[in-house]
Amino acid sequence: MTRLVYLIGEPGAGKSTTMAALTARCDRIGRRAPFAHDLLVRSREVVAVELGRRRARFPGTDALALSVEPSARSWLPSSPVPLVLAEGDRLATAGFLGAAEAVGFAPTLVWCRPPAEVAAQRRRARGSAHEPSWVRGRTTKARRLAALAEARGWPVITDACTDAPQEIGARLAARVPELEALT
Repeated sequence: MTRLVYLIGEPGAGKSTTMAALTARCDRIGRRAPFAHDLLVRSREVVAVELGRRRARFPGTDALALSVEPSARSWLPSSPVPLVLAEGDRLATAGFLGAAEAVGFAPTLVWCRPPAEVAAQRRRARGSAHEPSWVRGRTTKARRLAALAEARGWPVITDACTDAPQEIGARLAARVPELEALT
């Protein structure tokens, strides 16, 4: 089975930090075509793919072009390994997740859901100046995507993402066995 693990949540929820912790023990081989993604390597074996690009500001799928979804959908059947990871807003859509399921992926959402004041403090600490209405929109999008996933029978793992990133990663690996390949 091919597993797509997608981290969702409002800005400052801990998506990027959690993904960095999950993939910290992997080497990366960057690919640019048909869109930016990294092959994740453990013991000289590609064990997963992370969509998007790791970078200091707006990593993950937020590093991709606004028009990436058609290319990403077309790429899904050619994934070289049975574990695909993503975080960020760009591909967190019902259309992308549904397309993944249609070609044999089992989507799993991880909803990073810290208290609102924790997410706000994280945004301030990194110097983000998101408009409150935009943050509310992203929060609403995550909530609706989680509800859609549950309605379709896809697992949704909710985590406050307030513990040490390594602890969060260990909890997620315990819930999603495919993530063990990253350790």
